[in-house]
Amino acid sequence: MAKEHSWLNMKVPESIQEPFIVTWASQQQLAIVQNLFKQGVLTTIHVDSTGSVVRPPQNSTKLTIYYYACVVRIGEIETVCPITDMVSATHDRETVTEWLKCLKDLIIAKDPSIWPPFKNVVTDFSWAFMHGISKAWNGKETIFEYLDMCHRILSGRETLSYSTVVITSCTNHYVKNILNHVKHYYPDDEKQHFI
Repeated sequence: MAKEHSWLNMKVPESIQEPFIVTWASQQQLAIVQNLFKQGVLTTIHVDSTGSVVRPPQNSTKLTIYYYACVVRIGEIETVCPITDMVSATHDRETVTEWLKCLKDLIIAKDPSIWPPFKNVVTDFSWAFMHGISKAWNGKETIFEYLDMCHRILSGRETLSYSTVVITSCTNHYVKNILNHVKHYYPDDEKQHFI
């Protein structure tokens, strides 16, 4: 049973059983996607998750609950706005794929002519995200199929399809991974040379 929350303009489930997944995208969020596309300014979205902001429900067997978001930048001041969110007890390819397919289906139901409304998605090095994006938005079963396609495009054996969403690695996450690697292998006094 869902309860109506006017301030969210959507229905929110009253109870959730494990393993649980809650996704949402309001009509206002979808309208933002549609308007940004029509203005020609929606080219990139960012997809990420964190396991540190949602507390597990009481009596939960899961220690980590993940919050996911797809966000876009709006306007000259670059306000960040979520276009879909998810809370889940799992962080795997299947969960991410279903969430992203749901967003695709919602956008196509609102206006089929605008898919894909963005040409680029930025994410971290999460295999769950890379595989999920490849499957949900590019129709590739794995990230490896997507990388093979990229190689064919870069070597001139194939052209980039209009419907392809390019996956880009986030440079901030990349730098964080390098710094973590440096911290792991070098003592504190030697790190200054690398940072």
